[in-house]
Amino acid sequence: MLARKKPFTRPESFIPKATTRRLDDKGPTRNAAWLVHIRSRPCLCCFNGHQQHPTEAHHPKGLFPRTTGKRISDLLCLPLCQWHHTIAPDALHRTGDEARWWRSQGIDPYGMILSVLAGCRDPERDEARAFVKLHCERSAA
Repeated sequence: MLARKKPFTRPESFIPKATTRRLDDKGPTRNAAWLVHIRSRPCLCCFNGHQQHPTEAHHPKGLFPRTTGKRISDLLCLPLCQWHHTIAPDALHRTGDEARWWRSQGIDPYGMILSVLAGCRDPERDEARAFVKLHCERSAA
């Protein structure tokens, strides 16, 4: 067996650089005023105004597969009461499949996001709308 005279080391060019956040990546849009607006709206699942719990802003990460494990823009939030969001036995956060949960409720979340965004005044609204529309096209294909 041949023995090395010195231990093998990778050339400097092969060593990956530290994975730091890119300077041009400013992250998802954060908008506290928009979240207040979303929380002021009625729950999408409660019928005939029978909402008994306060509304929360749900960030629908499960609807956008490429965002799994990442935060998404506040502009994509949907209004859900605490009951449907986290408390109920069949609440959204208690299920593993968000898309299936929306289907079981009979709600098109993408359409709801677009209709809620119609009232948004944030400069990045158009980018959020394009993101939703692009995802709808990809999932339809």
